[in-house]
Formats: sequence, C-alpha cells, structure tokens
Amino acid sequence: MINSALVMEKFALLAGLPPEEAEKWRSLTEGALQHLEGLIAPGADTAENVGPLAAAAAAEAYYGYCLAQSSREDAAITAGTVTVKNDHKAKLAAAAALREQAYLAVTRLLRDTGFVFLRA
Repeated sequence: MINSALVMEKFALLAGLPPEEAEKWRSLTEGALQHLEGLIAPGADTAENVGPLAAAAAAEAYYGYCLAQSSREDAAITAGTVTVKNDHKAKLAAAAALREQAYLAVTRLLRDTGFVFLRA
C-alpha cells in the first residue's frame, strides 16, 4: 500500500505549506489516498511504484486543496497604485494539469473505469 506520510510530504511540497500547516489538510490527503487505492487494479505492482502512486495521491489532494482555496474570496494586496490579486482560476487549472500528469504516470496500474458506447 501507499505510505500516507509520503503522500502528506508530497502534498505539503506541492501546496508550499510547512508540515504543521499541511497537517490541517490531512483528511484531504487521506481521502485522495483512499480514492487512488480504490482505483488500483488487482495484481498491480504497487511496491515497485510507491513514489509515482504517492505523487498521484498528493496531486489529487492538491487539486482538492486548490478547489477549496478557490471558493474563498479573492485576496488582493495593494501597495500604492499596484494591486496584486490572487488568481485562483490559473492555480486551479495548473493543479488539474498536475493531477492529470501524475495519473498518467500510474495509468498502467489502475483498473479501467471508463465506458464506451457501442453500436448494435
């Protein structure tokens, strides 16, 4: 199985949070880890792929973190005539791309959850 401490470490790195701040988001990382573990195909070699699997779970948690952050008011800092605004949309798009890339790295280990419409 995937080491939850490793997922937490990778999540903190992605979110730019110190470990004690990242700890507040543990339920998010645990949920992402459980979700990913539920997608792992029977017989997949998880022992040889702990790093990429932990990275995928961390990226999933980071996406959730960014989603939660985007629901908050946009914070802006003004200094004189210059205003710097938090752009949650760009951050969320980047987190989604990161998550997609992380899942691509472990795709061969996951069961197929897609469906196809076939013509009769």
